[in-house]
Amino acid sequence: MKKIMLLILLVLLVNDVYSQQVTPANFNSSSKDDFAPTFTQGQRRMFITSERQGKSQKIYELFFINSTASPEIAMGDINDGTHNGAATFTPDGQTMYFSSFEHNTKTLGRTDIYVARKSNGKWLEIVNAGNIINSEYWDSQPSLSPDGRYLFFASNRPGGFGGIDVWYCERSGDSWSNPENAGALVNSPADEMAPTIALDNRTFSFSSNRTDGFGGFDIYFAQFKDNKFQLVRNAGNIINTSNNEFFFTAQPNTNKAYFSSDKNGNLDIYTIEPNPNKPNDVVFVTGKVLDIETKEIVKNAKVTMFDLTSRKKVMDVGIDDMENDFYVVLQQGNSYSLTATAPGYLFTSERFNVAANEVGKEIKKDLLLSKTGTRLLINFDYNSSTLTEESTHELDRVVDFMLAHPSVSVAFEGHTDNLGDPSYNKTLSLERANTVKAYVVKGGVEANRITTAGYGMERPLQEGSTDEIRAINRRVEMKLK
Repeated sequence: MKKIMLLILLVLLVNDVYSQQVTPANFNSSSKDDFAPTFTQGQRRMFITSERQGKSQKIYELFFINSTASPEIAMGDINDGTHNGAATFTPDGQTMYFSSFEHNTKTLGRTDIYVARKSNGKWLEIVNAGNIINSEYWDSQPSLSPDGRYLFFASNRPGGFGGIDVWYCERSGDSWSNPENAGALVNSPADEMAPTIALDNRTFSFSSNRTDGFGGFDIYFAQFKDNKFQLVRNAGNIINTSNNEFFFTAQPNTNKAYFSSDKNGNLDIYTIEPNPNKPNDVVFVTGKVLDIETKEIVKNAKVTMFDLTSRKKVMDVGIDDMENDFYVVLQQGNSYSLTATAPGYLFTSERFNVAANEVGKEIKKDLLLSKTGTRLLINFDYNSSTLTEESTHELDRVVDFMLAHPSVSVAFEGHTDNLGDPSYNKTLSLERANTVKAYVVKGGVEANRITTAGYGMERPLQEGSTDEIRAINRRVEMKLK
């Protein structure tokens, strides 16, 4: 029986390998280099590097019409260097890191990494990423992790294993740590370059011309977890050839990936299906910040993403000033909140729980701001007025708001669902409102600025008895007095 099962397994593995299809992308130029494909805003936007117009490498955005791609040179000042390319983006699509040789903006070395921000549909506000990331040597090919925490890149600076190595920085607040070498599992005495991190924040790839490959530069797969690299392996001869392969990029929430190869002369972009190094699926959340009464766009709004487990800010989320959309990516097995703020409004928060085996999808969720009241994103232990730990993050935001607006007074109003005894629920809802008040007062807010009330099941937001409706009705609201 064991031999039969082993034979079946081998047959399945062979079938899987031979079922993989490698196909040239239909947007390659005829006789110029095309490489470094990358996605942003999920699959909404795709960018490549190409020298299709002359001998200079430029960054192009692809627009798909009826499945046909039309590359158009990216607007703005990013392409002002002699060569520009290998772009990487924050998930919201509003910030780009890219490399450039002899850019018109300040340069520190032969090739540097730059940062650009999108404004009115153009890439403007170009700045050098600075002398923590860049050196007097060759610094290029950046890849930004989806939470904005890590920036991977290739550099031939001293202190590596030889030649070009993969390095990375970690963000802390508004600054980056000193670059750290990716280590001996990734780097070798040969050259390593073209690092890419997938949207699951774990699946990693790079290219190397080390001697154990198929010739030239080969693509290698790895995992990046807990600030360490592991499970490094050659991508195999379905992808790699005796020529050069670079920039393996997974298309999010699909079984398709892209990479670049010069096996037919110039560098071209190819697709492979199924993806032999498929990352975990992710959840995309997109929406707008609207006035709760008028449903009109709130100007000058800001959105912030928080990890509820660690109670730390993940990132400030950019809002597209042309389409007024925000866009974030959520990882499997985590809980998040999105908080919107704007001048003249109370903040509002929405919670998102992503299961460990969540299937990839996109959620459309507008964030609604009110000038008079907001539902607090807090939870209590079952049948109790004891706050859960993750709720303190939202209440810290209440404290910050009230300390910043010393003339404001508020009422905390507790509500329950429609289960249980009405009298008991009314008492419980008041106890929960008082718990919120106690926390805020402990944070430094004067007690006389706060009143509390408990309404039990008397004022539901929605009528009904489903679990979802009951969860909506169990709440503590903060209202201006």
